[in-house]
Amino acid sequence: MDFSIQPNNIIYENGNKKATFEIKNPKKQTVIEISGIVGVKTYDLEKASEKSIVENLTEVDMKKYTSPETLIESDDADIISIAEKLKGEDNVQTVKNIYSFVQQNMKYSDNRETIGAKEMLKKQRGKCTDYAMLMVALCRANSIPARVVSGSVISDNAQNHSWVEVWFEKLGWVTFEPTIISNLDYDFKHSPHKYL
Repeated sequence: MDFSIQPNNIIYENGNKKATFEIKNPKKQTVIEISGIVGVKTYDLEKASEKSIVENLTEVDMKKYTSPETLIESDDADIISIAEKLKGEDNVQTVKNIYSFVQQNMKYSDNRETIGAKEMLKKQRGKCTDYAMLMVALCRANSIPARVVSGSVISDNAQNHSWVEVWFEKLGWVTFEPTIISNLDYDFKHSPHKYL
């Protein structure tokens, strides 16, 4: 990324590049504009396969990321039924099937309240967190470790956003963006990760 004004510091963290700027003595009406071009990939199994070191999940983490929890109801009968139908020949194909199912069958709704996986499946509409929770629940119902991740969307106004990470034995954690918004007219980059 090129900068018209050089930043005080550039930090590389979790695959993100962050620049910090110090503004000394700003005037009351000073307008600061920062723009950039970022690329977004919905998922990148090819890039994940290039990792030289893949972390192993402990037994405790495996249980944590394959178990149901509040709003990620992977033990719900309807979620289990759909998850079974989406099962592929291996975990990679299963996750691709789940990803496609969520994107093709759910509609985005900017509701304020998070409804979770079970209600998202029932209503077939929800916000990004609901998309993520449904994808995670379907993965977990197939005993595939998955977690919801949240951060910020950088656009005209910073907004919260949620997406998914799925763990594969030979790839480690791979990022998936299950939310489809047809009128998405801005580029975004995930900011510091917070695991739910």
